Amino acid sequence: MSSDRDNQAGSVSSTAAVATDVKSFVSSDYNSEHFEAYRALSKAAVVSAGLSMVGLLGFLFAQLLILPVLGFIFALIAFVNLRRYRNELTGKGMAVTGIVLSVVTVIFGSSIHAYVYATEVPDGYERVNWYELRGQESQPVNLFAMQIRDKPIFIKGYVHPGVDGFGEVKSFVLVPDMKTCCFGGQPKPWDMIEITLAENCSKVKYSRQKRGLWGVFRVGPVAGKKIGTVRPGFYQMTAEDLR
Repeated sequence: MSSDRDNQAGSVSSTAAVATDVKSFVSSDYNSEHFEAYRALSKAAVVSAGLSMVGLLGFLFAQLLILPVLGFIFALIAFVNLRRYRNELTGKGMAVTGIVLSVVTVIFGSSIHAYVYATEVPDGYERVNWYELRGQESQPVNLFAMQIRDKPIFIKGYVHPGVDGFGEVKSFVLVPDMKTCCFGGQPKPWDMIEITLAENCSKVKYSRQKRGLWGVFRVGPVAGKKIGTVRPGFYQMTAEDLR
């Protein structure tokens, strides 16, 4: 009996010692002050960083400069949320990245495109925009087109995919937008210009690159033959050069 009591006393003593050691271990090495509360990543910061990085394409395409503008707005939203919920949200680094890239892209990208726009038209040529040539079904050739008839103009557009697969060509149809450029089809009569490259001008191949051309603009009857797979409209131009 005495031996059993001694064993029980020893067991209780050992258990108490272990409990004391565990308590001491937890209190010393796993103090609650050593733990940081979980903080979620700010969605606005993530969106800002993503938009600003994709927005770097704005250096090449002016239309995409809207992306860094949106990235800047989302970065501001992220900063407001991070300040308001500082114990619940994280992502300051991504927000800073978003706002810096957005500002740099908008400032320098806009400057580059403005410089190109101001200097791309050769001397003696008038810039023409596609909306100025827009007609109606009842009158496809408008008054403005008749006013610039036989005058030197500069216009930008895309090569219609009707000549895709024909290799390098001297004649093609110029269209105003990437929708027609990429998917083809028969454009409206006022949304295409039959281009013939001058003899000293190099041939071109179909691509989705936007091109600037300059030459004498003409208005004439619809051509009887197709260029590639598309039938030209009323507008023609002999391009002296292109870029």
